[in-house]
Parts: sequence; C-alpha cells; structure tokens
Amino acid sequence: MTGTRVIDINERGVQLEGKMIPTQTVIWAAGVQANSIAATLGVTLDRGGRVIVDEFCNIEGHSEVFVIGDIASYSKGLERPLPGVSPVAMQQGRYVASLIQNDLKNKNENLFII
Repeated sequence: MTGTRVIDINERGVQLEGKMIPTQTVIWAAGVQANSIAATLGVTLDRGGRVIVDEFCNIEGHSEVFVIGDIASYSKGLERPLPGVSPVAMQQGRYVASLIQNDLKNKNENLFII
C-alpha cells in the first residue's frame, strides 16, 4: 500500500485515513525521499537528491549554512550516508544548535558593550 497516510498503529491494527486494517503483526517499510527544494538550491546533491554536507553539517564553501535531517547527506569515511531518519535528524539538530550557540558566545566576547 503506497501513498497512504498512517494515522495510528496500536494493538488492534493500523489506522489509515478513513480505514482500519485489523492485524496483530505490522511490518513497516517506508521510503524516504529528499524534499524537492534541494534541487533548486544550486548545490551538490547525492543520487537521492539530498544536499551533500561536511562534518559540520555545512554546504561546501558555506560555513554559515547548515543542512540537517532527511535533506542532508553526509558520508565522509562511512560505507553509506547517514540515514534520513528522525534519530539522526535530532542528533544533527542538537549538534548544530551547539555550534550556533558557541559561535554566538565567541562573537559576544568581542563586542564592546557599554
């Protein structure tokens, strides 16, 4: 079944929009596709259409731009790129937030405040 939104999965079965499929066993196989906006950015994409980023989640040559989540592709030193799944996106989000906070702290130390 493709192109169908899953509303809930529980002990009774799978709830789709307008339909309940009763079952005790669920095998989940969902595809991940990068957001089509990536193709409009004019940056290097992987074969899945995801933006290639460095170890800091930056686009090459743009340290001021961060790309995370299922639209980002990082594979340096790995067999395969990091998967575009929620746990990775959450880790990337926390990591990038810490980079931004550290950058702001360093910039604030150089400001002249009266």
